[in-house]
Amino acid sequence: MKVNFIVPPLSRDSFSGGVLCVLEYADGLARLGHDVRVIPMLPSPKPKWFRGRFTQIGASRAECIRRIVEGLRDAAYAMAVERDRPRVARSVKKSVLWTLLAAHRFLPYKVGLGASASYMPRIIADADATMATSNDTAAIVHLYGKGRKYYFCQHLETLAQPGSVDDPAFGYAQALLSYHLGLELIANSTWLKRQLESLQSKPVALCVNAIDHSIYGGSPPARSSSGKVTVISYGGRNAEWKGFREMAQAVRIARHRLPDTEIAWKVYGVALMPPDNPIASYEPLGFLRPEQLARAYRSADILLSASWYESFPLFPIEAMACGLAVITTAAGTEDYAISGETAEIVEPRDPESIARGLERLIVNPDYRFALASKGQIKSREFTWERSVKRMAELLGGCAEKYAERMAPGFQQEQAASA
Repeated sequence: MKVNFIVPPLSRDSFSGGVLCVLEYADGLARLGHDVRVIPMLPSPKPKWFRGRFTQIGASRAECIRRIVEGLRDAAYAMAVERDRPRVARSVKKSVLWTLLAAHRFLPYKVGLGASASYMPRIIADADATMATSNDTAAIVHLYGKGRKYYFCQHLETLAQPGSVDDPAFGYAQALLSYHLGLELIANSTWLKRQLESLQSKPVALCVNAIDHSIYGGSPPARSSSGKVTVISYGGRNAEWKGFREMAQAVRIARHRLPDTEIAWKVYGVALMPPDNPIASYEPLGFLRPEQLARAYRSADILLSASWYESFPLFPIEAMACGLAVITTAAGTEDYAISGETAEIVEPRDPESIARGLERLIVNPDYRFALASKGQIKSREFTWERSVKRMAELLGGCAEKYAERMAPGFQQEQAASA
């Protein structure tokens, strides 16, 4: 079957966990023999950080520039030779569109959405199924998608609207609308499934994400009561709901209460506060590729996360697979984080609760080792082979449609009607 994944603009060098997961599904379905196309909603380079068997469709920057020049040249000819004002207007309009597309990374979010609405009908491919992967791609799929139309949801985006922080009301309305466009919804976590079902009062399919166990692996650190513990956290892309400020406050509390223990805090990715902030200093690790991130996990003892809400975040389960004890909040992690068994569950937006969890793991190395051991076992359940198989099952209706379309009788009927 032919499957389109519509994704936000891609970067050559950096990525988010959500985009990584979408490309894993696209690659997995392609490896099963399906014809899979990844289509960024705005012109994007091919990422260096992921090599998949799928086809990426879309204009390159060079193609945008070529279209700009063509439009301006055509406008000049129509003005100077033909005196055709309507043609001049059409050509200039075309050049303006391709200029916006070439420069979309520097444009306001809403302007980029408008450019995308003009761009996508020009490039979207025929398919048996088209999959939206974020709230800003949902309307595109609703309007221009081919075949059955799906929305693979990886967060409750009414809570966090990426790309629209300059206008939260617009972001909220856009996110809420994305769940009511008639697309078939697929949630990536049990928590998100429940949230979406409460929004639209009908069943939502579940397909949990996974991690690459060839990258993320290791053994739990040996039980140790030494005077130093290394804690690692994700910075959270400057998103307040990622709980970075609360983590900093919790680290400060733990450092104050455990003066005989050196608590080294390492943070990867972009964080809400600088390393030398007045609350709790940390060592910045910068942006890390998966292999680098796995090494950073293996050099630590504890993964600390305190998001207000999540939907199958990758960093806690990646750390589990690398042998770390994990501290996390419950919302969106319940598919793998079981309180007191595979993770230490703390309350969101509560630095005191987070600090108590951190202290519990620091002062009790046996408990820390037990959590790490059971967490690592739990993490092995979440493989891309299993997740891709589940996604293929959810697209089964498209497979049936494909088989019907390929049947000789159907083809003969189509030929006769033509």
